[in-house]
Amino acid sequence: MKNDHKSLAMKFRYDPMGNRIEKRLYHLDGTGAVIRQRATHYVRDAQGNPLAVYELLGGDTVVLNEFNLYGSSRLGMLTTADTLVCATCTTAVAPSVYLSPVGNKRYELSNHLGNVMTVISDKITPIDTTSDGLWDYFNPSLVSATDYYPFGMGMPGRNYNAGSYEFGYNGKRMDNEMLGVGNTYDFGERLNNVQLGRWFTTDRFEAKYPAWSPYSSMMNNPLAYIDAKGDSVELIIGKPYRDANGEEHPYGHVALRVFNAAEGYDKAYDFGRYGKTWGLMGSKGDGILNTYADADAYLKSEMNQRSSVGYMQPTTADQDKQVMAYFDAMIKEGSVYKSGAVPGGGGTAYKLKSDYDVFDNNCTTMSCGGLGVLGMNWLGDEYDPRDALKTMEGSFKDLRLTRTEYLEGGEISLTYTPPALKPIKLGDFKLPSLNTTVPQDNTRVAKPVVIPQGSGQ
Repeated sequence: MKNDHKSLAMKFRYDPMGNRIEKRLYHLDGTGAVIRQRATHYVRDAQGNPLAVYELLGGDTVVLNEFNLYGSSRLGMLTTADTLVCATCTTAVAPSVYLSPVGNKRYELSNHLGNVMTVISDKITPIDTTSDGLWDYFNPSLVSATDYYPFGMGMPGRNYNAGSYEFGYNGKRMDNEMLGVGNTYDFGERLNNVQLGRWFTTDRFEAKYPAWSPYSSMMNNPLAYIDAKGDSVELIIGKPYRDANGEEHPYGHVALRVFNAAEGYDKAYDFGRYGKTWGLMGSKGDGILNTYADADAYLKSEMNQRSSVGYMQPTTADQDKQVMAYFDAMIKEGSVYKSGAVPGGGGTAYKLKSDYDVFDNNCTTMSCGGLGVLGMNWLGDEYDPRDALKTMEGSFKDLRLTRTEYLEGGEISLTYTPPALKPIKLGDFKLPSLNTTVPQDNTRVAKPVVIPQGSGQ
């Protein structure tokens, strides 16, 4: 990839999970020949989070530029610029005494969209307002500050030292060599041009979202949506059916799917009375959880006998992990059921510690429990799959869920995608009365809806 001036060229390398692991910058002469180059290498953990960044300069010098600092999410970074390897150095690179200077740590202050608004360092300045020799408070050291246009471009005249910290819009890393400081961001799957509010390349899932341009960014509503490295959870409700032997199965079935293309997983959790049963009309039984490493195997098994409807909610990778941890905790307390085989293959069956109960612990309540860890239990205390289907059919548009039909015989039909949110007209917005009591509780800014990478948005 070359920039507009044709004096620079870039090449990127990615790991099998779609994470960038190398960026090479080539300086070209008038004929296009390489004058010099610089390589940036990104070291990541198993989840793809960047841990450290190294630079290879001139082919013989390796410099450690940064460590990323984490709590529950990225907090900032430690800048180092330590030379680790140098072919032309005459003295040892590693110092005999290691220092920890103040001012090299960077901490992010972000808004509800993840935009890095302000960056401060660990250097503080004591202030004595009364001149009594005692410090009254400390001022932080400001590294950078940026106000953004809705699609992520920094506002001219409303920023300080922009570009000195490489993370910005949506918390993503800048590629300043392409279109200038803060105009291009690496979202993992694709690069985003925040000047235009468009992606550089098309969405690999564009066929699933025909109503949207494969280049459109954040559903054209960046104040409500963000693009994160996650994808979706999908509540799959199977309809009643009659099997090949003529036996009627009138109750339906519910399962939960957790999908993330960028992270490389597509799991389905299917709970039911697949073992020994007892009670009135077999209302109770062994609680068997079929876990599918490939959700397509579950869907194909279901579509061999019935039609189902899926209701998909975009999530982040962290939210996906919470759902998977919910099921993993129960699996850990249980044991592999018999041979572990599941219908259609591609997974493992587990006998859980808790038994199946048609009124209390069944496929619907189990799936709702997985959604509940994210605060997304759309069905409340519902336990009957037939009533669950009616509830979801009446609410999926209001919940802004994508609806997909998985038809008996194998056909898949995307029937509904949420439209872009309409902007509020000033005439429709009324300020509260001056006599209105404002609640003094823990009111929070509404969280943005998360659009999965590669979801047509």
